[in-house]
Amino acid sequence: MRVTVLGVVVIAGLFAMAAQASTITEQLGNCRKITANVARLACFDQLANQVAAVATAAADSDSLTTAKPRDVEMFGAKQLKKSPPETESRPQVIFTVKTFKYDPYGKLRFTFENGQQWQQTDSHPFKVKVGESLLLQKGVLDAVYLKKNQAGAKRKIRVKRLK
Repeated sequence: MRVTVLGVVVIAGLFAMAAQASTITEQLGNCRKITANVARLACFDQLANQVAAVATAAADSDSLTTAKPRDVEMFGAKQLKKSPPETESRPQVIFTVKTFKYDPYGKLRFTFENGQQWQQTDSHPFKVKVGESLLLQKGVLDAVYLKKNQAGAKRKIRVKRLK
């Protein structure tokens, strides 16, 4: 919406400047025809004031597009490589496996002791045992990852909740 309004203002300003340029050219020609020095100087001064007013109006319309310094600094910052956030800041829960089975596509389907059912959505291999403690952790864009709740466990798989 702001871009549309800004575009309309800029285009209208260009048309106004073009229309005024022809009148300024005509006024400049009229000022040159004046023979009295003081009157000619006054005419040129008046013309210069009109041009300055148009330039100020154009500068004001340009200030609408000027971004704040913080906005400039933060532009595209999400694309920078960052260190992964602390695991404590991510929502996570620990469940114990009640049953598990493989579907026809070789993906795991877990049933935890609290009755929740989760299914693997990626195709990475993952070994699990009944009664094992697993950690479910939120990822980016509402992704949920599952890994063993052990120190040094690095392998994780992506899962989604079924029940």
